[in-house]
Amino acid sequence: MNKEFKLPINKDKRYIFLIKFLATFVEEYGTLSEREIDVLAELYKLNDKYKAVPEEDKGKLIFHADNKRAIANKLEITMFNIGNILSSLTKKGFRDELGLPKVIPMMDSITIKFIDND
Repeated sequence: MNKEFKLPINKDKRYIFLIKFLATFVEEYGTLSEREIDVLAELYKLNDKYKAVPEEDKGKLIFHADNKRAIANKLEITMFNIGNILSSLTKKGFRDELGLPKVIPMMDSITIKFIDND
């Protein structure tokens, strides 16, 4: 039996929802604080915004001071806090070898299939 549930959510909150959803099943996402989730969601949005930019140049855009300042202003935190959160995300493995946020793709839908493992 299949059942479809429609979740109305604006584009600004999709990544937060997706990260929190993954936190229920994926241990590394479960270790994130609320602020880390907020910042990571903003980084994922920037990564999506710059998806056409080559990977080696994308980090310069995503982590440009203007973008970090915009994130700090949006989340009403200091630049010092942004630096600490980015450092924490790096230690927790949420940035790749180029320094880019390890990306989860933006999705319009998620399919969950339950598998009986008894």
